[in-house]
Amino acid sequence: MTNKLTITQRRWLLSAHILFSVIWLGAVLCTFVLFIVATDTNNGDVPQSIQESIDILDETIILPLAVGALVTGILLSVLTKWGLFKFWWLIVKEILTLLPIALGVFVQVVRPPEEVIWFTSLTTVACLSAAVVISVFKRWGQRNQQRERGRQHAKQQTVDGVSQA
Repeated sequence: MTNKLTITQRRWLLSAHILFSVIWLGAVLCTFVLFIVATDTNNGDVPQSIQESIDILDETIILPLAVGALVTGILLSVLTKWGLFKFWWLIVKEILTLLPIALGVFVQVVRPPEEVIWFTSLTTVACLSAAVVISVFKRWGQRNQQRERGRQHAKQQTVDGVSQA
């Protein structure tokens, strides 16, 4: 598959993706700190006010950033050589992006107890942080790479007349 983006277009799209992703991580960290403050205070209406602030941040900042990161990530995959499911590291990043979105929707809809919110918050921070690290290292190859290496090795053994049975 040939690239469908020019180098400049790809760089702009990649820049948007990085910005969406890193700002999303920062916003999630901010809401996590607010959540800690809300659960640690006994000062009257403060916990309720903080929860309302978290809800506003979720709806106006975090959700658009999550959607922006997801859409730009999909576009980068589809419009470049990477593909959506061609590399293991991309599949893991897709899961690490979708899981926090699903957890965020769950928390907004179900309104679970504080312990569950703690877990979902920590999981979201861990997922987004891991996605950033994976983006830098990209150590895993293509999905079919190991299978293909095995076939080439077997073919070479047949050509050499060596049997590995």
